[in-house]
Amino acid sequence: MTVKHVDAGQRWLRAAAEIGSALLSTGADPMPAIATSALDAAAADLVTVGLLTPDQREIVVEIAVGEGADDLLAQRLLVSDTAAALVLDGGQAVLLAAAQAGDPAQFGPALDPGPVLVLPLPAGARVRGLLTVARRRGRAAFSVDELELAAAFATCAGVALELADSRTAEKRLVLLEDRDRIARDLHDHVIQELFAIGLRLESVATGLGRGNSAAQKVSERVEDIDRTIRRIRTTIFALRGPLDLNTDGVRQQVIEIASDLTPALGFPARVAFDGPVDLTADPDLADDITAVVREALTNVAKHARASSASVDVSVVASEIVVIVEDDGVGLVDPQRHSGGLGNMRARAELHSGTMSVEPATGGGTLLTWRACLR
Repeated sequence: MTVKHVDAGQRWLRAAAEIGSALLSTGADPMPAIATSALDAAAADLVTVGLLTPDQREIVVEIAVGEGADDLLAQRLLVSDTAAALVLDGGQAVLLAAAQAGDPAQFGPALDPGPVLVLPLPAGARVRGLLTVARRRGRAAFSVDELELAAAFATCAGVALELADSRTAEKRLVLLEDRDRIARDLHDHVIQELFAIGLRLESVATGLGRGNSAAQKVSERVEDIDRTIRRIRTTIFALRGPLDLNTDGVRQQVIEIASDLTPALGFPARVAFDGPVDLTADPDLADDITAVVREALTNVAKHARASSASVDVSVVASEIVVIVEDDGVGLVDPQRHSGGLGNMRARAELHSGTMSVEPATGGGTLLTWRACLR
C-alpha cells in the first residue's frame, strides 16, 4: 500500500466520521456535510448530491459544492442524459476517465470535467440518489483504490441519509400526535364549555322576554359564541386537516384561498365552517363556492381598505351559505364591483340560490351567497 493510498484512505475515513459527527451532534440534514466532505477527501473541483424522482427518470440536484455549483443547484436532469444510467443499470460505482466525462448536462458550463466518480447512495436494496465527484480536465485521474474508498464513503452517506429520514419521520409523528391531542382538547373541552355557556345565555335571554333590549344584546353574544365555535372547528380541521380528509374538499380549498390572499389583504382572513360542507357540495357547487370566496376576498383586498375580514361557510337546512364580511369602507361605488358581483350572483342562480350585499353591522360590507343543495 503506497503512502498516497494511505493518505487517501485517511481522508475518506475522516470524511465518513465528519458525516456521522454532524448528524449526531446537530440532527441537521447530512447532505451538505456529505458534499463538502467528499470534495475535500477526493481533492475534487465539484461534488453534487442528486436524488432520484419517484419514477427514477430524473435526478434533482439537491446539493452542489465547488466550481459551477450555483449553475447546478436544483436542476432536474434526465437519467438517460447523464452518467447516472451506468450506475443505475449496474448498481455499482463507476469511474470515468477524462475522455468519457464530457457530460455538460450533468456538470454545467462552469466546469470542463476530467476524471469523474459516480457513486450510488443506497437506501436498503434500492438506490436513492447519486454522489458525483469531478475534477477538472487535465488533473490526475482517480485510481481504482480511490473508487473503492469513495464507494464505501457513499455507502456510509446513504446510511446517514436513511437515519436522517427516520429522525424526520419520528419528529413528524410526534408533531402529528401533538396536533391530534390539541384538536381533541379543543373539541372535548373548549367547544363543549362554549356550547354550555351559549345555552345558559339563551336561557337568560328567554327569561328577559322578547323585545327587551338586554335580551337582544344577550342573543347577539350567543351568535358571537356560535361563530367562535365554528372557527374553533375550522382550527381543529386545520390541525387534523388534510392528513385524513379530502385535500380537494371545499374546506381545504377555502382555507388555501384565504391563505393565498393574505399578502393582498394585508392580514389573514378568519375562516369558519359549520355542517357537512364537504359531503354536501358536489364538484360543480364546490367550484362555484371557491370561486365566490376568491372573488369576494379579492374585492376586499382591492377596494375595502379593511383591517379584518371573515369567511363563514355553513350548511343550513337545504342550503349552503357563504358569508364574507369585512370592516372596510363599504361599497362606495357598486359599479366598480358590478362585474364580479354579477358573476357571483350568476353562480348562485345556477344552483337556485341568491346573493345579497349590504352594509355590515358596525361598518364594512356583508356579502351573503346562498345555493340550494340537490
